[in-house]
Amino acid sequence: MMSPTEFFRGYLAALDEALKKIDVEKVEQLVHWLRQARDNGQQIFVCGNGGSAATATHFVCDMLKGASYSRARRFRILGLADN
Repeated sequence: MMSPTEFFRGYLAALDEALKKIDVEKVEQLVHWLRQARDNGQQIFVCGNGGSAATATHFVCDMLKGASYSRARRFRILGLADN
């Protein structure tokens, strides 16, 4: 049986490998598109199915509260699974 320490070490190693695969340039492009949509007053829609719907809902919350907090312009973003 795997010990909790072995489990967590394996989990962290897998997480590290997954993070290394993220294409930073694509993330930068996404940030550019999101800022552009915000600055132009465009509506952003996100959706998901099952667990991905919960992730989309969380993303909407982060964008409305965290990324828009104390800013002159707020994101106009809507989670389709919620509304």
